[in-house]
Amino acid sequence: MTFECPAWPPDWPEIEAAALAAIRSGEWGQYHTMLAKSLQKRLASDLDCSKVRLCCSGTAALELALRCCQISTGDEVIVAAYDFPGNFRTVELLGAKPVLVDVTEWQNDAPVLSETPTGSPIPTTNEATQISGISPTLCPEQLSAAAGERVRAVVASHLHGSFAEMARLRQICDQHGWVLIEDACQAIGGRIQNQPVGSFGHMGTLSFGGSKLISAGSGGAILANDDRLAARLGGLLDRPGDTFPLAPLQAAVIGPQLDRLDELTLIRSRVARFLVRDLFPDLHGWVPLCDPAINPQETAVAEDRISHLPAYYKFAWLVPSNEARQQVIAAGLKLGLPLGEGFRSMSKSSSRRCRKPFPTPIADLLAEQLVVMDHRALLIGPEQFGALADALRELHRLTR
Repeated sequence: MTFECPAWPPDWPEIEAAALAAIRSGEWGQYHTMLAKSLQKRLASDLDCSKVRLCCSGTAALELALRCCQISTGDEVIVAAYDFPGNFRTVELLGAKPVLVDVTEWQNDAPVLSETPTGSPIPTTNEATQISGISPTLCPEQLSAAAGERVRAVVASHLHGSFAEMARLRQICDQHGWVLIEDACQAIGGRIQNQPVGSFGHMGTLSFGGSKLISAGSGGAILANDDRLAARLGGLLDRPGDTFPLAPLQAAVIGPQLDRLDELTLIRSRVARFLVRDLFPDLHGWVPLCDPAINPQETAVAEDRISHLPAYYKFAWLVPSNEARQQVIAAGLKLGLPLGEGFRSMSKSSSRRCRKPFPTPIADLLAEQLVVMDHRALLIGPEQFGALADALRELHRLTR
């Protein structure tokens, strides 16, 4: 028996109605539309940002954010060694050099990493909950150690239901005079201390790619919380038409998804909490990643006044080896589970391409042993929890 994974992007009547309205009004074929202006205004309000501009992709959003920072040849930009590879390449595109730091480790009743006889790091866990003490986000403690006179900006991504430590990162960046760019492409809808993800950096990025938490097939947005940087967006984008546009039809179908974003974020978070709390403790050798601010012992996610809510584009867990990962992914796909590998570690890149101030063992571990499950599998009601759990138990049995 295979798991029936919900479809994505969603086939909602309100999305069809919004697209048809854009066609019937004629806005679908215009350069400048109220659809785009209204979406920008709504995103600025929902995400508590002073300025929002739409663009053609999340990667373009990062490039434009870096250009607003006037990043160019000879500059350096700090990024996590484990991250979307496009961020590394975008820094290179502008002639700048990425500076690699490791991802975050946090204490969970035990040291996060221990050493094997060969010196390879292995994750330790809280035995009661079987949660890794690893967050796949940029490590604040390493920023100052990676500092240099050429560093101009820091890119911090929210990944796999974990949030980068934005308050600390912002403080460090402000002290050094760096621009903090918050990559929220995989985390729209999340909240940190009741503040929306995307509102912490001097600038931020969103993606509306085909598989993302809000989908328009492609598309993105640049968020600005710094008036000086925001003022440069017009010069980059208006020539006089929009140089990297989001199409009016795309803007139309994003609105209905924003209407239900909180609902879907809560659903995904509930399923992830169920997996971490009720299932993975029984799956020996599989260790889920979990944001340290989330207490998996809680029996429910509150319906109202949610101050900290993770956004899961991918649910992730560690397996014992890369070989085991390949077996898990292959068998999982046959069972209907949307599985894949995490990102590779950019630490293997040549020193000509990047500066590597120190080793990045945790990022390297994630690159070798992390399995990710697409958010579609989390879009289920309580009546389907058992089916997802049964599929994962069967997968564990087949591959142990």
